[in-house]
Order: sequence, then C-alpha cells, then structure tokens
Amino acid sequence: MNAVRTAVEPLPPAVDDVLQRYWGFETLRPLQGSAIHAVLERRDSVVVLPTGGGKSLCFQVPALIGDEPGVALVVSEVPGEDPSGLRELAQKVRDKLAARPAAVVVGNGDGGKAMLVAAATQGAVALGVTALALLEPAAKAIGGGAGGKDILANAGGKDPAAVGRALGLVPARLRELLGAA
Repeated sequence: MNAVRTAVEPLPPAVDDVLQRYWGFETLRPLQGSAIHAVLERRDSVVVLPTGGGKSLCFQVPALIGDEPGVALVVSEVPGEDPSGLRELAQKVRDKLAARPAAVVVGNGDGGKAMLVAAATQGAVALGVTALALLEPAAKAIGGGAGGKDILANAGGKDPAAVGRALGLVPARLRELLGAA
C-alpha cells in the first residue's frame, strides 16, 4: 500500500492544455492537483472537497488526456441533487468527455429514495458499453430497476443506504461489458 504523499510531482503539460481548452482555467484549486495525479497514476483515491470544490474536474481531466484504450469512467455520489439535476450533471460530464469512449454514473439516496443516472458517449456505445447495461447491477443493489437508452439511463430503488455500494459495482460492470464486446 502506498503511503500518503505530501508533495506532488509536476503534472503533465497536457493537464494545462485540457484545463484551458475545455474550462478556460489557468490553474487548479488546492488539492485538485493531488487528486488528478493519483488518477493519472491509476491509484485508487477518495477525493473529499466541499460542494463546488471541483471534484468532478479531478476525474474529467485525466479522462480527457488519457491515451489508454478502453472507456474512461466517472462515478460519483452527488448529494443534494434531484433526479433532473442528476441527469443534467451526467449529461454535462459525458458531453465534456465526448471526444473519447466514456461513461458517467452519478447517484444519491436523498429523500428516502435511491436514484442513479448513467450517461455514455457514442464511443463507449460502439465498444458495447451502454448507459442502461452499465446500470443493471447497480439498480438491483438499490432494490429497483433501470430503464433508458444507450446514451442515457436511470435507475430508482427503495434502498437509499445502498447507493454507495451500488456505485461501487459500476467499475466491475464496465470491465464485464468490455470483456464481452
């Protein structure tokens, strides 16, 4: 197990290029560089930042500069969003990643109900990764079902406490779908 790092090596120049091109940003906020570095090194990481602190950027930037084959995946529990807000967020992140095969899955257990939303780029769909197929095991984990289309799907369930566990199933499902393609 790697020890926690207190200093981060310089990020690749491609990070600056992506920040400027897609967001118009010149610099990162505190802690975003460490999070991006962890993703680029393919280390498991947990990023805890306040609402509006730029967590999603920490996963979107590496997905945009990644040159590895496969599907970039962004998974996040997003408290405080209603179903339409989750759909809007998933579509917005997916659209930022549209240049490559990518999928986004977001969800929460607010209001006593579990809600998950998945969005997939056309590149991901071409590889056999649809939003609906990606959600199927997670939907069962929250005690519900999934519905939708290849590029956008929703799942609702009765077990809001299971949302974190359900989101945790998504990476294995992605690997399964890619293995079947």
